[in-house]
Amino acid sequence: MARFALACFLEPQPIGAEFALSELPLHVALIAGFGFDGDIESIVLPSSSAFELEAGDEELFGPEHDIPVRVFAEEGGIGSFHALVLAALYELGATIESPEYVGDGFRAHVTESMPNVPQPGDRVRLESMSLLQLAGGSARVIADAALGDA
Repeated sequence: MARFALACFLEPQPIGAEFALSELPLHVALIAGFGFDGDIESIVLPSSSAFELEAGDEELFGPEHDIPVRVFAEEGGIGSFHALVLAALYELGATIESPEYVGDGFRAHVTESMPNVPQPGDRVRLESMSLLQLAGGSARVIADAALGDA
């Protein structure tokens, strides 16, 4: 089963860009990982306006609560958009790798492993959603969809 992820990069990345998973540029993962056996071109996801988010406090995520992240206030509908994307993937038969982090478990955030992490009160604008193909320890941008004007 091929593996994919859906993410909104804080700075858009070109199709074909490839990164080690540990070096992904700052992004909000809409769906951190999912498996899909069908034709990837058959995936049609909902559209949305761009998202304006305000950075909040640092929290610790992950199974061991040892991964520092910067959370974003739930505003602008990103949680609702996540739910629509999740429903579309389930309808296509996708398998979500970490179901505890989707639906009610979804919280928009960026991992604090890269420079230029937004600080509390900073506002960021997410203008596109990227489809990433995951293989081994890397991710490659294979498609990108612009988010419309808010």
